[in-house]
Amino acid sequence: MYKKIDFKSYPYLEKNSIKLVSKLLKEKNLSNFVGSKVEANIKKMITYKSIGLERYKAKSSFLGGYYVRKFESEWSKKTECKYSISVNSATTGITVALLAADIQPGDEVITTPYTFTATVGAILGANGVPVFCDIEKDTLCIDPVSLEKKISKFTKFIVVVHWGGNAGNLNEIIKIAKKYNLKIIEDASHSPGHSYKNKKIGNFGIASIFSFNQPKNLMTGEGGMVCTNNQSVARKSRLIRNHGEAIIEDNESINSMQNCVGYNYRLTEIQAAIGCEQIKSMKKLNKIRKQNFNYLIENINKKYKHILTPQKILNSEHYAYISLFLFCGKAISRNKFLEEANKLGVPFGSGISRLMYEHPNLKKNICFGKKNFPWVNRRINYKSCRKELKNTEYVKKNYVCLFNMGWPLNKNKMTKILNVISIIDERFFKKK
Repeated sequence: MYKKIDFKSYPYLEKNSIKLVSKLLKEKNLSNFVGSKVEANIKKMITYKSIGLERYKAKSSFLGGYYVRKFESEWSKKTECKYSISVNSATTGITVALLAADIQPGDEVITTPYTFTATVGAILGANGVPVFCDIEKDTLCIDPVSLEKKISKFTKFIVVVHWGGNAGNLNEIIKIAKKYNLKIIEDASHSPGHSYKNKKIGNFGIASIFSFNQPKNLMTGEGGMVCTNNQSVARKSRLIRNHGEAIIEDNESINSMQNCVGYNYRLTEIQAAIGCEQIKSMKKLNKIRKQNFNYLIENINKKYKHILTPQKILNSEHYAYISLFLFCGKAISRNKFLEEANKLGVPFGSGISRLMYEHPNLKKNICFGKKNFPWVNRRINYKSCRKELKNTEYVKKNYVCLFNMGWPLNKNKMTKILNVISIIDERFFKKK
């Protein structure tokens, strides 16, 4: 029996990162955002593309300090997006993107129920009404057929979630969005550096969001990035992030003023500086994830496909955030498999512990105020999802997962995982 093994991914912090953070602390340089008394030229600058903004000479700015602007510039190069707007989390990033793309209170936003609470919380934070469609059994991403059935006259957005870094059948979703004139927001929290159909993830909707919290592929502790190729969305995102009312004047158009009421979703200089250093190591870190994932999947497909079937990945370039498997073994239950694996030191989990339509707030349509805005004018029966979304229910009951494929995990630890699966195979499956 194995001892409990640490299968966590940790921040990859080299000496340069520690030295840089120490330098910023000594300089008392924690944040260089300015929310009011902004620079005279800032109204023009908030429409500038991100690449090169670090060359702007001001130490303090409405657009943040040097490292915030540099982080955004370097991220735009990596994602090939024109605009990158750093925020304090991917959760607020989704809210910012929806607001910047002109969501109206009560607009319906279709998304997957097989996601982290943040996706849905961010939709509610933008005063949108979440509507759930089914997912595909093999990709765990939005099922285009179910998606189209869920579209109503109130639908305005689709938030696609690249679960585990997998984009699923994104092309089909894009076709549906165009057919019904819907806007796509990519929740690409699991997908930094990934590509789909040889195009960088983050370029398929009106905006996309990346996450940098621990233990994502790239870590700044907490933090996120809104990416877009739409100048209007970029401008509004920058206003929403940083007390936008400081720039808005009486002669502004109604559209340019909407949803810009003075939030604060800013990233610190220290987080941004760490991000700049992380980007330098991004290729190396993604390579580690890819090698770990491929080694694990190749061996499971060779030896243990009677127990586990890996999630179907449709990306042209994929760096695993987590590994997901359909438990197809017949000799024991999924729960028994999880119990045995954890006893032997490998932390297999069941994935999503609670589907989004099972959340008590959603089941009761409770959110803002006593009238429960944004459901104030119409109620949504989320309880019916349990019967309607059969693939989602199937996935919840039959999948297992391994969180974290990144550094310092390596081939040796992947081999230990395979050894544990082998022990379970010998004990329960080969006897049959």
